Amino acid sequence: MIKILNTESGVFGISELSLDMRKVEATRTTRHQSQLAIDIFVNRMVKYVAGYIAELGHVDGLVFTAGIGEADGAMRQRIIDGLHVFGVRMHEERNNDVQSQDMDLTAPGSTMKVLLLPTDEELMIARDVMELTK
Repeated sequence: MIKILNTESGVFGISELSLDMRKVEATRTTRHQSQLAIDIFVNRMVKYVAGYIAELGHVDGLVFTAGIGEADGAMRQRIIDGLHVFGVRMHEERNNDVQSQDMDLTAPGSTMKVLLLPTDEELMIARDVMELTK
């Protein structure tokens, strides 16, 4: 059961194609399962972010990072569009012109910041190793 949940469920289980969202995205117009996987992924992201916003009462910003967050402007836009009720807006031109660097993607009038912060896993590993050697 653990193997099924970890390797055959989620995006892969719904799309019946891949765990890699790039492959799913590339086939969304030709495969119903791919579009469904994207729709469910966005729904879950919006649901959980909205839940945290409601629970906290105020959020200063949303941060996109790692694989999908850094590399998929269309996915970032879908998620932000789903959060429009909270007044969050993303600068469309900046979102489409990301150069994989720290970026403020906030549109004028947004109720909170929208940021892109690339991950640096190698740096974090190096810091962890240095901490262990102290």
